Amino acid sequence: LGYAIHKDYWRQGYATEMIKALIDFCHRNGARKITAPVAQENAGSNAVLKKLNFYIEKEGSFKKRGTDIVYAEYTYRLDLT
Repeated sequence: LGYAIHKDYWRQGYATEMIKALIDFCHRNGARKITAPVAQENAGSNAVLKKLNFYIEKEGSFKKRGTDIVYAEYTYRLDLT
């Protein structure tokens, strides 16, 4: 799972609504799990995923595309079984 929302639309429930729809879609189509990598410093996305019952499966890091900037990362997981 990956998404980006323009700053003008943060904190309006769009991420929650979008992820809920994706969870429903995945349930209907037989998926067993959803994973979502998120920068640890991204408080909004971390809060949304926790609110929707995702849990941290592992920690790691990633390099921002086109730069040498490295971010600490959580990979969240939601089991659909």
